[in-house]
Amino acid sequence: MFRKKIDNTNILDLFAGVGSFGLECLSRGSDMVTFIENYTAVLPILKKNIKNIDLQNKCKIIEKNIFLENTISEINDRFDIIFIDPPYKENRLM
Repeated sequence: MFRKKIDNTNILDLFAGVGSFGLECLSRGSDMVTFIENYTAVLPILKKNIKNIDLQNKCKIIEKNIFLENTISEINDRFDIIFIDPPYKENRLM
């Protein structure tokens, strides 16, 4: 069972989609969530979801492909939790 405390944490949400995981972390007291997503069909929904809960100041969106080498190297933050939820069809993680 996952017993990591969420409050006062810095979260990295890879393949963020509409942001469900990261937004739930914010609702449970996380300090900051960095979302990485490049699928253009869901980015407007992710942005709208963040705006709807009025937590833009606790969110950072990186609109890049996680598989490009420079995407990860651009992140200079340290994270308490890294959540990775790639699309089921993605085979580059195996």
